[in-house]
Parts: sequence; structure tokens; C-alpha cells
Amino acid sequence: MVSCQQPCDDVCSYLTAREQKLGRRRAKVEKLLAWKQKLDEEEKEIERLEKEAVRGVTSRRASSVNDSMMSGTILVPLCNVVWLDVLY
Repeated sequence: MVSCQQPCDDVCSYLTAREQKLGRRRAKVEKLLAWKQKLDEEEKEIERLEKEAVRGVTSRRASSVNDSMMSGTILVPLCNVVWLDVLY
């Protein structure tokens, strides 16, 4: 004969096991989300640095263009980043 307590114990152990599995799943997902957020922040920082570098190159390029206009040197763009001095 099955006691009245047995079905409740089965349900309790099932629910406890389910709760533990859910807790482990949550921990994994939270860890992944934190990792993703860290990578997103790192990417933003890298993009900021890239923009800063481009601004630096652009400002140097503008001053080089002004200097070359004064000296008669023609600057030829290479890959939109590096300028090559060419004398004609």
C-alpha cells in the first residue's frame, strides 16, 4: 500500500530538481549576458579609439595639405589614410 505522503514526496523532489536545473540555467545565461555586455563595452571603446585615430590622421592630413600648398608639393592619397608626397 502506498502512503498518502509518497505522492507529495515525489512531487517535492521533482520540483526541487526542476528548481535546481532552472537555477543552473539562469546562472549560465546571466554569465553569458555579462560576457556579451563586457564585449559590447569593449567594442564601443575600440570604436571610440578608432574614431580618435581617424580624427588625428585627418587633422594631420589637413595640415599636410595646407603645408604642401605653401611649398608646391602635391599630396596623393593612398588608401584614404596615408598621404604620399609627390613632386611634379
